[in-house]
Amino acid sequence: MIDAPLPCVYSGSMFKQLITLACAAAVVAPAWCAEWMADFEAAQAKAKEAKKPLLVDFTGSDWCSACKALERDVLNKPEFLSYAKDKFVLVKVDVPMNAKMDPALKKKNQDLVKRYSIPGFPTLLVMTPSGAVSGGFVGAKASPDAVKPILDKAADNARALVKARHLKGSSEEQAKALYDVYQAMGREVRPCAAALHAEIRQKDPQDTLHLVGGEQDVAAQAQELEARTGEKMFSMTGQQILDIVKEFEPKIYPENRLSLLQVKMTGLLFAAESVDDMNKARDILLKDAESLPEMKDEVMEQIRHQFADPAGTLKKMQEFKAQQKH
Repeated sequence: MIDAPLPCVYSGSMFKQLITLACAAAVVAPAWCAEWMADFEAAQAKAKEAKKPLLVDFTGSDWCSACKALERDVLNKPEFLSYAKDKFVLVKVDVPMNAKMDPALKKKNQDLVKRYSIPGFPTLLVMTPSGAVSGGFVGAKASPDAVKPILDKAADNARALVKARHLKGSSEEQAKALYDVYQAMGREVRPCAAALHAEIRQKDPQDTLHLVGGEQDVAAQAQELEARTGEKMFSMTGQQILDIVKEFEPKIYPENRLSLLQVKMTGLLFAAESVDDMNKARDILLKDAESLPEMKDEVMEQIRHQFADPAGTLKKMQEFKAQQKH
């Protein structure tokens, strides 16, 4: 396998080939800092005992440039670890490309990625001890100060979610309390909270809160894009992938632009035959990133990082495509 053949952000089954090589590893911080755990269930038990929310880092430590940047600029900073120590129980779900792993951990990581529909790497999710998503973010951030407000809001959301589930009232009142939590989390991580969405729908079968409709259409389009690409992309040519992108671009919902951009990046990388092609691909993607809601700057930074060494990336892509033919 090569070190980093594809973009750091994958949608759904797009990274299932990588997951089979995944490994979870605990990162131990100094005693005065928070400790990253590797076992999700053990972290849940600890969070329940400590009455703290979980902070779960889905990362690809040896291939994802955005993950490495987030580790360097935020997660490994003493300032962040000191901040997180009293607020969260930290757990790292690492999916490296080249590391071996215990089969049991492998299965757990596969289940977690599927269970939470992780939209890309890195993704940081705040959850209740029971594993209900309450917020978080996708992609790299520049500093601890950039993530603290997001995580503070998500932690408040986790407490509100626990309170909502213990609310003694009618189903309508419970549904409204859960709906408020769902709406308060960032749009980019709502797909990770599918279980909460389903719970609200169960308590509000008449959809008086108007949870479906537009969001249902967005979800259907995302599923269609996934079905047309996903793992199939690894057997496609770059032009075949870009033809699918061309078909979806005129009708894509804003919420699905990031996923389409990920597919487009893969198509452009597969189609590239020269450094000049790589530079043109970078410019196209940077222009497309302008239309992304909420996380434009982070995505643009990831693209720049991905194409920082166009010759090296081109060589890796050529090696990857050659491996796929055998």
